[in-house]
Amino acid sequence: MKLGSLFALATCFLAACSDNPTQPEELKGHLSSDLVHNPNTLTPNESSDVLGKLVFTDTVHVFGKIKEGEKVNYAFSYTNKGSKDILIFTAKASCGCTIPEYNRDTPIKPGESGEIKVSFNSEGKKGHQRKAILVNTNGDPAMQELFIEADVY
Repeated sequence: MKLGSLFALATCFLAACSDNPTQPEELKGHLSSDLVHNPNTLTPNESSDVLGKLVFTDTVHVFGKIKEGEKVNYAFSYTNKGSKDILIFTAKASCGCTIPEYNRDTPIKPGESGEIKVSFNSEGKKGHQRKAILVNTNGDPAMQELFIEADVY
């Protein structure tokens, strides 16, 4: 294809894509907000106070030294300090040796507390272990990482 033909084709393509007659001038060239369906999206005048706010008492628990094969448990406590209900969609561990338990179906109302129970099976896990639990909610923050640590001997 000749350079002139390529230039003409590019010009036609850009002209066809550049103007949307129904779009206000200040929005031309921007994506439509209709494409974003995120309930956590805030308008410039809003703050995160309009969401539930899941606050954990602690996000890291250190078991210390444990024997290989020992099973240990810990409960991460939280409180909804926001103004809306929160649902915990998922709580997933980084390893099959770590199992989180949480209430999947009941909303956490503002002011209510709860916990995510975590059990760790140290079988076959010698040395320093640090396991993550990723908690996904409809609140603020939408994702929260919790960690357990142990020195397995």
